[in-house]
Parts: sequence; structure tokens; C-alpha cells
Amino acid sequence: MAIIKLEQVNAGMIIADNIKDRSGRVLLRSGTELTDKHIKILKTWGIRCIEISGADDAIETTPVIIIDPVLLAKAAKIADTLFQHVDREHSAMKELSALCVQHLAQQLGNRGHDA
Repeated sequence: MAIIKLEQVNAGMIIADNIKDRSGRVLLRSGTELTDKHIKILKTWGIRCIEISGADDAIETTPVIIIDPVLLAKAAKIADTLFQHVDREHSAMKELSALCVQHLAQQLGNRGHDA
């Protein structure tokens, strides 16, 4: 068993432990074979990681990209203005904001290398 990111999950994988929402309600039971529809629903619910049966060595790890903290700070300021009118504590907005900061920081870093 391994806990893996939802982005690395594929249809046909078997859930090793119940997947619950924040209030503890079971969304999918252990032993369920995932479908593309399940994965889409889990993303909608803001689920980031799940435990998969037999996935110890089967999943490739995503390479870690190290981003300069200065670029992250600049990107965070830009994202603050982009997300100023939304509830940043909502799980979907929190995830979207974090992805935006990472993407913006990478773009800022790429511009520095292109110049």
C-alpha cells in the first residue's frame, strides 16, 4: 500500500482505505476499483492523496522542482491580487492558489533564464 497523489492515480487501481471528506463522510469504500469518473469526483471534492493497494513500487515519483524563495514571494504577491475576491480558505481555492503561485514562480524563473 502507498499513499499517492491524485494526479498519479489511474482508473483500475484499488483503494486501500476508505476515502472520506472533511466531515468524515465516506466518499468511496476500501476495495473499490477506481474509474475515471471516481477520479474526477475526488478532484471535485478536493481530495489530494489516497491510499492505493499494491502501489509501493508501481508509482513513479514526481521530481521535486526547487524554486527560488524570492520568486515564490513575487509569485505569491501576484496571486494575492488574482485571488483577492475569493474565499482562500475553501479547499479548492487554496489548492488553485497554491498551483497558481507555483506556476507563476516557474514562469518568472524561466523569464530570467531566457533573458
